[in-house]
Amino acid sequence: MLRNYFKIAFRNIVRHKAFATINIAGLAIGMACSIFILLWVQNELSYDKFHKNADNIYRLTAGGATNSGPMVPELKARIPAIKNFVRFSQATTTVFATGTKTFEEKAVFYADSTLLQVFSFPLINGNAQTVLARPDAVLITADMAKKYFGERDPIDQTIRTPSQQSRNNGIQWTVRQGFFH
Repeated sequence: MLRNYFKIAFRNIVRHKAFATINIAGLAIGMACSIFILLWVQNELSYDKFHKNADNIYRLTAGGATNSGPMVPELKARIPAIKNFVRFSQATTTVFATGTKTFEEKAVFYADSTLLQVFSFPLINGNAQTVLARPDAVLITADMAKKYFGERDPIDQTIRTPSQQSRNNGIQWTVRQGFFH
């Protein structure tokens, strides 16, 4: 019986080639689009789930533009359901220097001191509550610590922007208490 169905389907495909081609192509494109949408949704729902309070962390943007600085603290003051916030700058490319070596970092973010109170990035060293308490503190990855300082302990080491850089001329940041994976 099943063999008979395949025989009839094959005869119809041979007899109506253009119609069959359109239908098969439409089915293939529809299935491919469905699979791509499924993969995209799965990806969107999967990242940053390692944070302790991932279900309570929300991202607020204003139509793709950055939010004004005072907007989020004002929202927190007016909406009691907001427990904490952290603001990020746009990712920038910045040149940093340690000693006589300079390094160009492509994804540098400036963030509020509440970063580790909202997100639970695992620290290798330091206290999450106080690591960004000072305005000159910097949080770097273990790979960056190795790249910048070699085998030396990165704690209390200084990273600076060269003076010829137009933004943040000569500002120095210090690895105060910690760095993360």
